[in-house]
Amino acid sequence: MEKSTSDGIKLLHSFSNKEIKHLKELASCRFFNSDKSIIPLIDILKKQVGQKGEFNAVIQKLVYKQVFSDAVATNQLSVKQRNLLFSKLSLLTRLAEQLLVLQKMRKENTYKTEYLYPELLERKQYRLYEKHIRKDKQKFQEQTIKTVDDYEQYHSTEQSIFEYLYLKEEWATEDNLNELVCNLDMSYLLKRLSLQLTALTLQRSHKRTYDFPSQKALSLLLDFPTYTDHLLIELYLTAIRLMEARTDKAYRHLLALLEANKTSVPRQYLIDFYKVGISHCVHVIRSGDLTYNKNMFHIYQIMHRENLILEKSNTISQFFFKNMIVIACRMEAYNWALEVNEYYQQYVQKPIRNSIYHFNLGVIAFHQKDFDTAHSQLVQVEKFDLTFYTNARVLMLKCLYEKKGTDYSEHTMTALRSAEKYFKEQSQLASARKTSYKNYIQILRMLYRIRYRVGKMTIEDVKAKLAGQKVFADKKWLLEKIAELEKK
Repeated sequence: MEKSTSDGIKLLHSFSNKEIKHLKELASCRFFNSDKSIIPLIDILKKQVGQKGEFNAVIQKLVYKQVFSDAVATNQLSVKQRNLLFSKLSLLTRLAEQLLVLQKMRKENTYKTEYLYPELLERKQYRLYEKHIRKDKQKFQEQTIKTVDDYEQYHSTEQSIFEYLYLKEEWATEDNLNELVCNLDMSYLLKRLSLQLTALTLQRSHKRTYDFPSQKALSLLLDFPTYTDHLLIELYLTAIRLMEARTDKAYRHLLALLEANKTSVPRQYLIDFYKVGISHCVHVIRSGDLTYNKNMFHIYQIMHRENLILEKSNTISQFFFKNMIVIACRMEAYNWALEVNEYYQQYVQKPIRNSIYHFNLGVIAFHQKDFDTAHSQLVQVEKFDLTFYTNARVLMLKCLYEKKGTDYSEHTMTALRSAEKYFKEQSQLASARKTSYKNYIQILRMLYRIRYRVGKMTIEDVKAKLAGQKVFADKKWLLEKIAELEKK
């Protein structure tokens, strides 16, 4: 019970000030809510409970007293008081969920085919129904490119018309089966191709295998010109060929197709297909062809220029953001990296915004070999995500190693040992990852001692240890450091 309530409070904290205002308006409407304690409960929860949704005994007592103006005799609520408070929180959660549904219904007309049209037909309100249908048909015909959502909605509309003709006993003279089947086919094909593309992505990234019995039948259906001439289907098939063939020719074809049709393809589809291009670039780079860093940077530049970076929620993924900055740095486009870091940091989720901003600045400074600045930025990254935090820790270790000093520093060695202990104690890290970080730091310590001629360790010893490791983090960078020491 407490966990679900915590989730409800987290949901409340995801609401904007405007949405909180709408939630209170909804709570004041007796059709949706008759409980007078809900509005003051909204105010106190928004004010007193943090983003994590922690709702311990102290906070429960505080909220209860302010909502119910009732004395609490002990340090915590009685069972009766606690049950009352949690029942109100449950009501509030259901109300918040209703608001999300209502907001969605106001933005889109899909609810009409599901809820309004059946009601109008059942009440025999045919004139009003026909007025809606005429508007829907006109809107659909005016759309130059239709998405899977459009085809789904219009299939539902045609299904409604089919039932309408039956109710009016007009099947003998009129039906809409052609339109009904065509929209059903298009909706199915676009969804099916999207799932196939997703399967290929997971197959590559997570080594999964899939066996779809309908694959041969799908190929036959796609042979019809009605479907192959559709732009979105052509894009899906091109992206699928790229994922399967992994050729430069397929990659160039996808990018050319997107460039030629960028004004016709809906924004979300452009984002998805450009991300397929990025995925291909990552695959080629990992196979050793570093020239594809330039191609990957080119896609990021296109997406930034065409306003294709932000998600539907008007936010940016912190991982996408980080990768964009890293690739820009590899291309030594530092001014561009600084510019986009300033521009997009406002779209990062607020609780982690500051950490992402400083992480990116640290990455940029590191690539510019300004290791003092990089370290001072990275040290400001909070532990909001294990991947980001470990990346920041590893980069800080690199900064400590790269700092040019005249003498050996025991402080640096202590920092390396401390980092090794940190990774060893991280229960959230998989065993292979722990081993990888441990090996990485041990090699780094060896290189640091060789660099300042401390002890009898040699570069050949380091090479032998490196060659014997099965799991390793950032091996390429360590090999570069070994090569630098060999030159000296």
